[in-house]
Amino acid sequence: HAGAIDWIQNRFRHGRPATLYYDEVRTPTYCECLDPVLERALASTLSGVFHAGGSRPLSLYEIAQIVNRVGGYDPDLLHGCYRLDAGPFPPRAGNVAMESRRLYEALGVPPCQPWPASQQWLPTTRDWHYERAGEAGSEALLQAELYRRPPS
Repeated sequence: HAGAIDWIQNRFRHGRPATLYYDEVRTPTYCECLDPVLERALASTLSGVFHAGGSRPLSLYEIAQIVNRVGGYDPDLLHGCYRLDAGPFPPRAGNVAMESRRLYEALGVPPCQPWPASQQWLPTTRDWHYERAGEAGSEALLQAELYRRPPS
């Protein structure tokens, strides 16, 4: 997820708008969460195709909402639309959210912690990133909450 966060954050940090899609879905997770999963997978005889991701599907627009609000950026910089409304571009899969439970069960490891870890940072509407009642978002908060898995 850091690649998407980096791109979105860079746009907002420099006062540039970002348009993200309502209907492109991902399952982000914290990189640290994948360490034990990958260690165990590499040490096993496991074979086949598996997905290692988060347990919470989010649209790219929702991910951008989270980055915008947690980072304390101007909410007017975020725009959203459906992929088809964005104009012609090469086809790609819109929803790449996949079920990771099979991998976690095969390895005997717990599922990755949902991203973001705190329910406080989950969008509830398309205008959620405007709701700032006394919150002081910042890049430091963004780093602490979104880039690194908060301590359990």
